Amino acid sequence: MRIQWIKKTNNILLPRNPFAQKSSLPDTMSLHFGSYTCELQVKISKKLPDRTLGIPAQPFPFPIPVLPYEVQIKEDEIHIGPVIGILLPSLKKYPYFACHVKKYPQLKGLIYVFTLRNVKTKTRTIQGSYFNPKARDEKEVWCSTRLPFPDAMYRRMFCKKIPTELANHVSGKVFNSRTFSKWILWKWLSQTLREHLPETKKLVDIQSFQGMIDKYGSVFLKPNISRRAVGLFLVKKKGEKYHFIDRDQQKTILTQEGIYQLLEKLQTMDYMIQQDVLPDRKDFSTDFRVIMQKGKRKQWTCVGILARIGEKGSITTNFREKGQLRKGAVALKKMFSASNQEIKVMEEEIKEVCKQACQVIDEHGLFGDVGLDIAVDSEKRIWLLEINKYHDLYMPLYIKNNRQMFDQVMTNPLEYAKSLAGFTIEKK
Repeated sequence: MRIQWIKKTNNILLPRNPFAQKSSLPDTMSLHFGSYTCELQVKISKKLPDRTLGIPAQPFPFPIPVLPYEVQIKEDEIHIGPVIGILLPSLKKYPYFACHVKKYPQLKGLIYVFTLRNVKTKTRTIQGSYFNPKARDEKEVWCSTRLPFPDAMYRRMFCKKIPTELANHVSGKVFNSRTFSKWILWKWLSQTLREHLPETKKLVDIQSFQGMIDKYGSVFLKPNISRRAVGLFLVKKKGEKYHFIDRDQQKTILTQEGIYQLLEKLQTMDYMIQQDVLPDRKDFSTDFRVIMQKGKRKQWTCVGILARIGEKGSITTNFREKGQLRKGAVALKKMFSASNQEIKVMEEEIKEVCKQACQVIDEHGLFGDVGLDIAVDSEKRIWLLEINKYHDLYMPLYIKNNRQMFDQVMTNPLEYAKSLAGFTIEKK
């Protein structure tokens, strides 16, 4: 159903077709646009084209951006939308989010970016910047104005708490809805995926470390809360000595007394001890980033598997500095000299492990866009290392001729948001 904005009316106008044939119509209907709601009189109009809804040009205290919208009519309620908010830590880079709306002709509605500092709880509004599909130049692509709370929200930032009024309005319709530490994640996953998890313990005393290093000979020391391998260390026991290696490849050889002194400091900094699942690594560390997302069908699907190959001698896989990024299948084939069919089977096994992990985290919140870090050892055993809630969406672009994967990574979240908002995705 189309919308026609009517200047000289305070009523909702319905066309004769199909509403004149209905036996009864409500005297009033509530009009919903995000958090905006108002009650209006209903009238049948002979002048309106079929399947066109007449809406007052300014039914709310704040203007509605003139955009292509969809309409949902549910008994005595009319919903105009979708209204989708993307929560960001900063608006400095928001112009790049135009990639999210590449499928705007199918999405339609009001899609805007905002930060928490722009939330006005008293008026239930947000000072945000919405996407303008009719922009004539780059300066007009995003328009800043006062907007309603959204119908659904895509959270792209770490924050401990969303304002109560906003959280209540989008309850059940904000995805990547909560944060979790590495230790909390391990406890969640260990209930059903223990065989795919490295053994992990909290660093609470010297004995907890000694038990792990004696058992495995090589362990990682990880901060419980960190990003991009900040604070990561690898410890290898060789005879009576301990080789202590940091993320910058700096190696220190310590005695037992020296390692104990270091551990006493780390105990106060919320660290974990984790089994090194690739102790036989040679020159290059390799792991896999698996991008899992929900789309219009609200089901987890794997969008892509990428192999991250670290710098020679590095304990991390930071490909941006001196490492490499390849398609997952290419890296697996080189690692195991396997046939195409064998690689396909391995990829399906990786996808299944990741799908199960995503279903587990959904038991503790609502998620729709995550990047999982996977390792595969020499015995082809799959290890789940981490789940990243705010993963690098641009990673697929680092591989040549990989634009299709990038486009899917960028557009899936808004298709999912539209479905959460109660609107369906139109086919091309």
